[in-house]
Amino acid sequence: MADSIGPQQKIAKAKAKTEYTNVRRGLLVSIVSETAVPRFDKDDNVVKARILNVSWSADHRVIDGATVARFSNLWKQYLENPATLLADMR
Repeated sequence: MADSIGPQQKIAKAKAKTEYTNVRRGLLVSIVSETAVPRFDKDDNVVKARILNVSWSADHRVIDGATVARFSNLWKQYLENPATLLADMR
């Protein structure tokens, strides 16, 4: 049975596979938007809150999804309380 893929296609396929397997990007983050929305404070007053929409993308060959979730939660904590970032850097 003859191979239905020509030599040029074989080279292109091998090159694409090599480039794909050599990519070592573990985590990408994209800050999508910031919006102001109404929220309730501790005293049940309506206040203006700023919400930051963030998108995470991970290569699961390099990094586990649970690790990304933990990092995302820590990053959120640092954004909400910058003093904790300074304290953790000691």
